[in-house]
Amino acid sequence: MPKKKSAAALSIIASKAVRTRKKEHPGGSCAKLDANEVRKAFRGRKSFSTGDIMREFGAAVGNATAITAALRARGLTEKVGVASDGTSSWRWL
Repeated sequence: MPKKKSAAALSIIASKAVRTRKKEHPGGSCAKLDANEVRKAFRGRKSFSTGDIMREFGAAVGNATAITAALRARGLTEKVGVASDGTSSWRWL
């Protein structure tokens, strides 16, 4: 049976994962985004990507992902694939 990792070891693993994510997706504001603001900004487009949200609002990848999850939960969008920048692509319903 594998040995259970200590809290300190898990903390080190988590901090390494955060550093790796920040290297792949640098920058971004940690300010809270509003799904309604994103909806107004992108409503005129047929589709948009999570990367578009990051660039338009200067948001971190976690914030952009949370906004797309909120829009999807409201039944306003659906995932249609992957954008050219490697982020998820969304379409309005």
